[in-house]
Amino acid sequence: MSIGGSLGPGSFEVLRPSGAMPGLSLTGAVVRTPELRAWTAGRNASELGIGVVLDGRIPSAADVIDLGSGAVRPTDVSQRVVVLDWIPIRTLSGLRRLVDSGDAGGADEGAAVREVTFAIALRILRSVGFHPLTRPTLIRVGFRDLCRDLDPHEGQAIRVRMREGRVVRIHLDCENVSLILRTGSSRPDPQLEESLLEAFPSTTARRFIPFAPAGSIAYRVSLPSPASLVEVQETLDSIRSGILEILARFEPERWETVNKLLETFGHRATLAQLLGRDREARSGSLGVPSGDESASVDMLPAGERVH
Repeated sequence: MSIGGSLGPGSFEVLRPSGAMPGLSLTGAVVRTPELRAWTAGRNASELGIGVVLDGRIPSAADVIDLGSGAVRPTDVSQRVVVLDWIPIRTLSGLRRLVDSGDAGGADEGAAVREVTFAIALRILRSVGFHPLTRPTLIRVGFRDLCRDLDPHEGQAIRVRMREGRVVRIHLDCENVSLILRTGSSRPDPQLEESLLEAFPSTTARRFIPFAPAGSIAYRVSLPSPASLVEVQETLDSIRSGILEILARFEPERWETVNKLLETFGHRATLAQLLGRDREARSGSLGVPSGDESASVDMLPAGERVH
């Protein structure tokens, strides 16, 4: 198996480097990194969840660079690992040199690393196409654009200031295709709940009750799981429309400003670069497991107001 060999659209290898294939080096492999949640402490919000193995000689502590953030993390690839593709040796060598220069330099060098790694990510996604295993990354790329359009800042969340001054942060669980709203309040918010049901009428919203008395209420809005790149874009369009509707209700002046900018300049559309090469792949036996739900949940059926 050579580093320069492409797997082709929809073809994935599930490898066990320290098990069925002892001595196999994943250096140069493009792999899915452990599940990401943008609101998890210590995670970089720009991470994409796919990375290149810069040095896989020690599978239990391989150096993997995330293709979104450009951050290098020691990652255990000694167990089951999904290889999306392989990059050529020349590209790998150049990437290593760029990472070394970025580590030795400042913010400008770090930005150069992120620019190159993101370009590699788009090239890989264009080659691989849509698949249940690439769906979270494709959604994450689209949500990055959405955040920059509606609330440009360092984090990957959209902030909404409520009328009493409290800030609600809207994240996207890309693995399970669900919006997560962190309210900063320990009490249910009837106005927010009503706006969620109006902005996303065909979905199911759930209220998460904190176990700790000092915890804050959170909401999860579960969206249909896209089955193609076109459907990924449609899902992101519905998220954009829903969040704009929430902004119009709670921050009308900001909504007016954002809406004028979108009408004038349009919205970012990174995924549009991939549409011409979108390939539908059979999922086979490689499914994406759903996450565990909290046991402390109030159900909010779609279309039903909660008091």
